[in-house]
Amino acid sequence: VTVTPAGASAQTVAVALNVAPAPQLNPSPTALTFNGLTPAALTLNVASTTTPLNFTANSNAAWLTVTPSGTTPAALTVSVNSTGLAPGTFNGVITLTPPAGSTVQTVGVTYTVPSSQLLAAPSTLTFNGAGSQTVNVTSNGVPLAVMPVSSAAWLTAVPSSGSTPSTLTVTANATGLAGGTYNGTITLAPGVVVSVTLNVPQL
Repeated sequence: VTVTPAGASAQTVAVALNVAPAPQLNPSPTALTFNGLTPAALTLNVASTTTPLNFTANSNAAWLTVTPSGTTPAALTVSVNSTGLAPGTFNGVITLTPPAGSTVQTVGVTYTVPSSQLLAAPSTLTFNGAGSQTVNVTSNGVPLAVMPVSSAAWLTAVPSSGSTPSTLTVTANATGLAGGTYNGTITLAPGVVVSVTLNVPQL
């Protein structure tokens, strides 16, 4: 800046303007990976380079959820849902949007859904004397055949065939059995077994 007073020599004053950079979002980690039918939620930490920074968090896929939006520093919960997904690998993106002047940040998400398989709930049953209980059989991805096989004459499951989703009625029959504890299984597929315990009272 030059100042020129009347009747005097001009004087120059140096002026420096330092413009601080806008604060930026800093997500960690910068990529997330999920595997399995019901994987646990993961945490996405969001910090900022200088002052606290407001942001919104959104995903680009129905199977991918992130909550909540907020202000840095923040810990976001990221979860996935395999319902309706065929087996395979899916890619999604979480977008973190700060105010104007700061840069939008993205976090890549990879989710691998395993091959279709049967799921039984509950997977263990206990009978104290004769009776019936139900087991819900579902599958991820496409429907699968359900053909229960019992390991014992006193143990049955109906219907004997069907497809997922299905509800089985499992019955334990103590007729002709001496008092004691009996163990059996209902096998739905290799590695998918409902374990059954029957306690018959002593006479």
